[in-house]
Amino acid sequence: MEDIPFLKCPNCNNVGHSLTGRGDGIWECDICKHQDIREKFPIIRIMKAVLTCSKCQTKIHDTPSYGSRFFSCYECRNVVAVKYNKKFYQPTEIINTRFQSPESLKGLGRGINLVECRNLRTTLPLYLLEFLSHEEENGFLSFKSKYQNAILLYVHNECIGYLIWSFKKREHDGCPILRQVFIKKEHRKKGWGSLLIQTWYNIYVTSNGGKFGVENPNNITFKILINLEHITKDKNNLEYKDCFLIT
Repeated sequence: MEDIPFLKCPNCNNVGHSLTGRGDGIWECDICKHQDIREKFPIIRIMKAVLTCSKCQTKIHDTPSYGSRFFSCYECRNVVAVKYNKKFYQPTEIINTRFQSPESLKGLGRGINLVECRNLRTTLPLYLLEFLSHEEENGFLSFKSKYQNAILLYVHNECIGYLIWSFKKREHDGCPILRQVFIKKEHRKKGWGSLLIQTWYNIYVTSNGGKFGVENPNNITFKILINLEHITKDKNNLEYKDCFLIT
């Protein structure tokens, strides 16, 4: 616990960490939009929980930076902690198989498990990896649990990737639609993306007619689909055997 400085709005008495600059020395309250010079917003100190970044030792106050779950360092972008059920967890704890209940793990082989995202506990590792994926150049879409499904891939107790798909009976002839595949950088080019897609196909696609759509695949996903022979390539001609593109 440490004394953390906050700014108090003289109009609505809201206490916050920052103000919005409006130029010419004028600042604005994020709640009531009251504007005034900086000196009119008094600094008060409140005793709050403080987290310490393990990479750069920066002190992070107990205010999440990604929804209401993740606490990231504003200096080095390291994820310092994850809050679940009013308890703080190390990020490595969230992506470990021990965070999941044993009955949620589906064994695929020695040291390899699959987890279907059905609630916040099973989906939290995806949100964490998604947070990391946003740091990449092209970025990724956000997972929408209300109308999308997802599975996690665990290798040697670590969640290294996920696959997102959707399924609507009245769209695209009721075929499952592959929306996104993500594998952590340090685990790429080892065949895990291919394993994830083929496992998804075997479990979720074959039971729904054996045909699926692919939404805007990147070059890596496209190559995987060719290697798995869902798409065949003959010179410059492509044949979509059991899938189709959605743009």
